[in-house]
Amino acid sequence: EAKYQRETATLSSSWKGSSSSSTTNSLDRNIVNALGNVDSFVGLSGPYDISHHFDYEAARGVEELSPLKPVNGYTRQNFHINSPARRLRTALAHVHSARTSTQNTAATTNDTVSTAAMDDVMPPLLLMHGIVDATVPFTSTAEAARILKSCGVTHCDEIYLAETGHQDVVIQFMMGGPALDETLDWIRRIDERSSKPSSS
Repeated sequence: EAKYQRETATLSSSWKGSSSSSTTNSLDRNIVNALGNVDSFVGLSGPYDISHHFDYEAARGVEELSPLKPVNGYTRQNFHINSPARRLRTALAHVHSARTSTQNTAATTNDTVSTAAMDDVMPPLLLMHGIVDATVPFTSTAEAARILKSCGVTHCDEIYLAETGHQDVVIQFMMGGPALDETLDWIRRIDERSSKPSSS
């Protein structure tokens, strides 16, 4: 439990944004460094793109009631800076750029470099969302997964739960239900894969 809390605190501090490009670059490095302390990651029904989610809230007429806008700095620029999917994509792009600049790119395709670079940086990921979530649409998770996979992350799994709303996912984690069952099954599969001896 202490290890989980320490890793969560490290990752949470790494997501915080700034409009300064030098600070942003430093934070991108912090994200990559923090990921080295994480064995796996489970994302639940998250608004991974703040700008897109603000538009969704505005369409519902709740953007002024929601804390999303003040917490994330009121402007589109700050929404982009504070969006986990965008922030992670930028961090992974820096990893890719740093690694490809030190390799002979004539001998390796960009896709191969990208995949190799991301697989040893990113922990296994599970993104889960309820299909009937009216607070954060499940397309938020689908878009985050698409972004991660476009960056060369190959171990990103998606689970979409039928007839499950926003609060249902958390309640199922506390009280038992499909969200908890699916997550535990995923963790077992990850553990089994990591415990298998690698073939050389």
